[in-house]
Amino acid sequence: MDTIAPAHPISVLPPELLCLVVQALDPITLLSLSQTNRVFRCFISPQRVHFVQRLLALELLPEHGGIVPLFNARLNTLRPPPYDAKWNQNKYACSGCLKLLTHKMFDNHSIYGLALRKPPPGSEEATKLTDWEPAEDQVGWWKRRQRQQGHEQERLKEFRTQYATATRSRGEPANGPQPPNGFLLAGSDDAKDERLAREAESVLCGRSRHRRLCLECKRTQGGVFARRTRSNIGTQEAPIIVTRQVLIADSLSLCFPRSIFGVPEPPLPRILRVNHPDCNIYLRSPVVVFCARCSTWQDMWAFGPDVMHLINVDTANNLLWNRDPDDPDKSDYKLHMCHHCIASVKGIDRLRDSLLEVFLELAERSALKIRGRLNLGWNQYHRDFYQGALNKPRYKGAKRRLFGDNFHNLRLTAHGPMHPKRDPIYLASNEVKDAVGELLRRLKELRSFLSKEATLSEQITVTESWQGIWLEDYEENEQALFYSYYLMALVRNDPQRLVDYALHPDRFRYPRQPLSSFQQDILARENLKKEGAGRQARNMRPPKKNMDNEMAWKDMYLRARDRAQAGKKTLESLRANRA
Repeated sequence: MDTIAPAHPISVLPPELLCLVVQALDPITLLSLSQTNRVFRCFISPQRVHFVQRLLALELLPEHGGIVPLFNARLNTLRPPPYDAKWNQNKYACSGCLKLLTHKMFDNHSIYGLALRKPPPGSEEATKLTDWEPAEDQVGWWKRRQRQQGHEQERLKEFRTQYATATRSRGEPANGPQPPNGFLLAGSDDAKDERLAREAESVLCGRSRHRRLCLECKRTQGGVFARRTRSNIGTQEAPIIVTRQVLIADSLSLCFPRSIFGVPEPPLPRILRVNHPDCNIYLRSPVVVFCARCSTWQDMWAFGPDVMHLINVDTANNLLWNRDPDDPDKSDYKLHMCHHCIASVKGIDRLRDSLLEVFLELAERSALKIRGRLNLGWNQYHRDFYQGALNKPRYKGAKRRLFGDNFHNLRLTAHGPMHPKRDPIYLASNEVKDAVGELLRRLKELRSFLSKEATLSEQITVTESWQGIWLEDYEENEQALFYSYYLMALVRNDPQRLVDYALHPDRFRYPRQPLSSFQQDILARENLKKEGAGRQARNMRPPKKNMDNEMAWKDMYLRARDRAQAGKKTLESLRANRA
């Protein structure tokens, strides 16, 4: 005998009171109540707009959408920064496919725009209730909506003016002097502007999130990626979308994570900068690329040379064209293929050769930068001390002999640290091995001179500038240099490491729109081919060769790591002596 479920206590309320109760609910509770029983489902009758509002409310919950980044337009800062580990679980709602997707499936405008980003806690959008109305009240909805929008547009216009005035720069650069300890003096102009900006942001932030679309929805709509912009540097068929910045040491780390080599990565030496002397990282903007052959959005790491040659990652703007799209020899330009597709179409050998070529090029470029740092410091000390010792009368006797012995035959001139004819110290890998011991001896004498014989002004000049950073981080730079040479020798002996990393299933792929049955059949056949190609590549693994060179660089790298761990005391002793 069938039993009838008891009616919910709220359903017995009069319709007028029930309407007031439902209108006081948040979007998540509204949809949950509509799924309770048939009475509420028929009474509420949720529409698409209600599902969009529920999804926008879910993205603000930590268990579903992750963190809510906080922007400060006055100081041009973001907390936490996009390279923080907390962003890994950060998700955003797409109003096109009605899904919570990773932030990498959205362009920068959809994440950073004032009207599209996540509203901060306590703002109007974060505490917004549902827009549900009874069916009989929807007859005059359009006229009521027009009257409300008239007053609302005037209010929003005032807040936009207030926000623009409060966030306008007062002469200080975005990365200029910051308030001490992060606090502003009460009653100051900065404190007033900060309060006005936060007040306007609590009203304006996130009001257009219902228009946010993921990359796949923008691509399927057509016309969005028809022309190249600063956000899309690709084509209509194969978009290349610039994403959030990441912390990266060099171009090699941007394209090939060091974790795939099974060797502990050395600590990053600080970068010789004037404005940020304690910085040891670069900010780079990676890209997300659409593979038209397998219909997937993937990281730039999944495309190898087909995309790496498009992007010059070493420039100040991070993303500049360095390849001619009209060149007939560059057939992969208009239709980029991921590693799996390259292995399926062109074979494992072609993939291995292209990955090896790109890896060696980037590794050599990384080693060249480190050699430039080392030679830059030797050039500077050679100019300030050695040449000064030959010209200044006070540098005579023991000091002049010390300078002459320390810098004699370095042959470092002002023509540039990497001049091929004037700078043989760190020019080639074989010369690096021969120069290590000699340079370490000179470095020890230089440190001894600075701590015992240099004047107070000379010590201040060294310790309070980038020269002190170079002197303190010399072992770290040397360690990073040997690490790059060791990786090059390791990959030359075993290039299959790169292939195994590139063909890892779904390492770089992002969730995408459901495919048709025809596309699913094609992908199933392609996956079988890829698995067979991967097994064939593992069975045909080339033998290792030239192991002596690899072990020699590994030994030099480990020795440099031990020296770096035992050092780091020079500047402290200099400061102690000066005090």
